[in-house]
Amino acid sequence: MNVITDIASQGLTRALAEQARTLTYADLPDEVRALARQCVLDYVACTLAGAKEELTDILLAEMSEQGGTPAATVIGHDVRLPVLSAALVNGAASHALDFDDVNLAMTGHPTVVLLSSLLAKLSTATSTSTVPFFISFSMSRVMSLGAAWPGMRMPPITRSAPVQYSSIAPAVE
Repeated sequence: MNVITDIASQGLTRALAEQARTLTYADLPDEVRALARQCVLDYVACTLAGAKEELTDILLAEMSEQGGTPAATVIGHDVRLPVLSAALVNGAASHALDFDDVNLAMTGHPTVVLLSSLLAKLSTATSTSTVPFFISFSMSRVMSLGAAWPGMRMPPITRSAPVQYSSIAPAVE
């Protein structure tokens, strides 16, 4: 696949969609897999910690009141909500304490947005395989860094915790 030719002939969105559609777990470099695992672990820890915050309780009560088909898990609570509502509550919980991951290439907290959406959708999946989920997250996370393999370097990942951690994202080559 020639990325430049593909983008020129198909357009950026179609070229990225085609790359994502044909990507397999084996295509993910070890460094990308390690980054994705670290991001998932960080997300789950931050979400569990934030699940008991007042912000999360208020939002959970509001989303429960909105109704809808209870299809997706709300992390840290024994309740299910519609997919979009669960994604919103989980995202708010994960960011509530502001310990979620950041990076030096962009402002914001990309894992919260990506995983909250993907996990809510995964709750409704008919397949028991998490491989497509992991591939989707890995590619989305790398793209959020402005990196694409091969040959691009991923910027260092840091945390907004009181102690700055060293990079967990070595170069993807």
